[in-house]
Amino acid sequence: MSTVRSQLQITIGFRFLPTKEEILCHYLKPIIKGDPTPAGVMMFYGANREPWNIFDQDWAESFWIITKLKKRSKSRIERTAGDGCWLQQYVKEVEHKDSGEVIGLDKYFTFTSKKSKKSNGQWIMHEYSLKDQEAASAGLSDSVICKIKNKDATVVSSDYKESEGEIKKNKKRKLMDVPPDSTNDVAIVPEENQTFDYMAAEVGGFSPSPPFSACLKPATKPLDVGRC
Repeated sequence: MSTVRSQLQITIGFRFLPTKEEILCHYLKPIIKGDPTPAGVMMFYGANREPWNIFDQDWAESFWIITKLKKRSKSRIERTAGDGCWLQQYVKEVEHKDSGEVIGLDKYFTFTSKKSKKSNGQWIMHEYSLKDQEAASAGLSDSVICKIKNKDATVVSSDYKESEGEIKKNKKRKLMDVPPDSTNDVAIVPEENQTFDYMAAEVGGFSPSPPFSACLKPATKPLDVGRC
């Protein structure tokens, strides 16, 4: 299988390190409106997996995904992946750096697994969404961008290396081969015309995750971060 770098023509040393404001203004809003973004290369990525199976041993990296929340009711959203679920820990407002206006929310989650309890809390996720009023008026209230990473790759890696069966299973469904000098952050955005069910909501809710697409193209010029 070709590497992510060769498939997406990623420049060596490239890092995807956007601010919260850039994620909301220059990625989430344009993507859900169908407008161009600074990173526009897409490829089909994966399916319903626990965090460590998305990363497939490359746990030092972090991944960005864009997805649509799946609601069980008007007030409940399901959040599951593989044999576990994402538990919300806190919510913070994201403000525009110049005006101080609230432009979105940053929700923090930790992953809890039924089978791999030693890893509980090691995988974390930040979920970024537009502020309710703006998102609702544009019909975008269910669309979010998430950053998933491992807090302590050494601990989790040691835990899973003890299970040879799990390693073999992971290798069979390996998603991508990322060389050591590749990017530390992988941006994931939806493929054109692809429907997503991935994210889910209240603690204890369960539903399958969807496929993803990868977006890993550096901007050709510095971002002009104006007001959303």
